[in-house]
Amino acid sequence: MCSPCDPASSGTRALDYTDPANDATQLEASEDWLQFVLDKPMAAAPGETYVYNSGNSMIMSAILKVTTGMHAKEYTEQHLFGPLGITDYYWKVVPDGLTDTEGGLYLRTEDLAKIGYLFLHDGVWDDVRLLPEGWAERSARRWVSFATPDNPDSKRGYGFQWWVMNDGSGDAPMQYGGSGFGGQSLIIVPELDLVAVVNSWNIYEQSYSAASVIIDQVIPAVY
Repeated sequence: MCSPCDPASSGTRALDYTDPANDATQLEASEDWLQFVLDKPMAAAPGETYVYNSGNSMIMSAILKVTTGMHAKEYTEQHLFGPLGITDYYWKVVPDGLTDTEGGLYLRTEDLAKIGYLFLHDGVWDDVRLLPEGWAERSARRWVSFATPDNPDSKRGYGFQWWVMNDGSGDAPMQYGGSGFGGQSLIIVPELDLVAVVNSWNIYEQSYSAASVIIDQVIPAVY
C-alpha cells in the first residue's frame, strides 16, 4: 500500500493521490480503515522487498488500542504530548473510531521540533526520560537500505517510521527524520545537535522541497 510509493526506494511505480488506483486514497475513502488494510492480499513474503506502506502505520493504531486500552491520541496525550507541553494540535479520528496514525496529525512547527529535540537527546525531556534508553538510536537505524544496482552506494533507507537520509557511513553526518505529504519535514542530525522543521503545503507539485535545501546546503555548511 503506497501513499504514494517511492520509485527510487522500492522499484514500484509512483501513484499520485489523485489517482483512484492509489491504495492510500482508497483506504481513506473506506468506512473501515483497519479492515481495508487486513483485506489486502500479501504482495510478497515478509522481508523480501520494501514498499512504503501507509496501511502498516494504520495497524499500529489498532495494536496500541488493544495493548493499552487507550486510543493513540489519548495515550500520546498522557505519555508524550503532556510532558512536552503540546496542547494546540489536531488529530483526525477515522470512521471506525481509531486515531489516524497514517497521516492525520497536525502540529505546530515548534511542537514538531520538540519531538525532534526529544529524539536528539535519547528520549529525555527536562531531565525526565519519556522513551526507553537507546530507543531513539535504535529506531533511527537504517533497517532497510535503499541501495540499488543503479545506486549501490546510497546511504538512504528506512528505520522505525523514520526516513534515513544519510546513515553516517560516508563523508556527511547521519541524518534522519519524518517526511510528510505536502512537504512537512522534521530533520534530526545527532552529530551536529541539530533539529530542523519545515511546514509547507506544496501538495501536488513536489518539484521543490525546502527540506532538500536544508539537507543539501545548510547541513554541509554547518558540518
